[in-house]
Amino acid sequence: MKKKLSLVLAIMLTLVLALPTVALSAEPRVDESEVDQARRAGQVFVNRLAGIDPNFLEWKGAHLVAPQLCYNLEGQVNAYMFAIEKDNRIVGRIVVGSSSYGYTVFEAGEATPFPFPTADKVKSSLGKYLGIKVDEESIGEPRHLVYLGFGEFYAIYEIKRQMIGVNLVSGRAVPASELKSYIGSPQEFKAAKKQFRESKPEPLGSSGYKILEEMHVWRDIESGKTYCGPCTGVSIGDYYRDRTQFQPNYPNLYGDNECMYDRLYDLMECDLFGGAALPVFWEEGIMKMTQECGYNNFGYVNDDDVTPNDFWVAVSDINMGWPLGWLMPSQLHWRGIKGYWYDTDDHRICCTDSKTGEDNAWYYWPSNIGAYTACIKD
Repeated sequence: MKKKLSLVLAIMLTLVLALPTVALSAEPRVDESEVDQARRAGQVFVNRLAGIDPNFLEWKGAHLVAPQLCYNLEGQVNAYMFAIEKDNRIVGRIVVGSSSYGYTVFEAGEATPFPFPTADKVKSSLGKYLGIKVDEESIGEPRHLVYLGFGEFYAIYEIKRQMIGVNLVSGRAVPASELKSYIGSPQEFKAAKKQFRESKPEPLGSSGYKILEEMHVWRDIESGKTYCGPCTGVSIGDYYRDRTQFQPNYPNLYGDNECMYDRLYDLMECDLFGGAALPVFWEEGIMKMTQECGYNNFGYVNDDDVTPNDFWVAVSDINMGWPLGWLMPSQLHWRGIKGYWYDTDDHRICCTDSKTGEDNAWYYWPSNIGAYTACIKD
């Protein structure tokens, strides 16, 4: 009898905030009491995660240092990014919302806080993505750091009388007028929390947690095999081929991950889009690869009207041992979803990320999403 095999990919499409410019008002004074409250909220999260997730045992006894103010597109502080330190060593990063967001932890992970780019990197990004040529000496310091949610960090520069955002993770340069927020206003965020509290299906309890520990990030920096679509496909394929937690596994999938990456890169038509894997090509690439390896129980179903409550779809799939794929269209960046954690107010997903090299990065489930879903199963 065939076993079900499912992948769910969620593409966050709702554009919650689209302002024409980033505010140029003077940077507000730091409210030290708010920073301290954000630090305490983040410390509670770090302690809790270290107690339940075996991947974060190293965080036991760690503490939060070096707060970095993050701003929204209106020039107001909306979050704080801290380094997580243990024994004089940085072991991760955490982003905590401001008081307007109830000091909610937006994300946390194994990577260190993302530094501002050097003037040389800014110059390169401006030329590569916007065709703007400038001297390094004219770049100057960034005005501030903008946080838009889900790994979206931008250093804001004024270049030739134009405000430009440079993504701290990808290095992509974008006119500030094109930046959009994916966490919603504080009012929308609070309304979504209330919606989550009322949406939990029966017979699920008031809290839940599960991690597919055998799923890991895959990339090969030396060979340049780092494109996120096929990398995420390899992470998922590797899990299904070699996992022991669930049976049967799929031993005939490509046994060499380099080979699997190359085949997925071709089948996902990545060359057509500068290395990016667009949604339909990502799905079809996974399906075609499994067919080549002798598995014909793959298909996909699309849904372009997924609500925040579809977090529970992810919960159901992870409970069955089925990892997920997730694309943020603003980043054109794929991640693999390998776990979840929820309680009364918090709903989070745990992801792999080939861009940062993280096996485990936790993200707050979006407050407002329009999404696209595909299930691959028999």
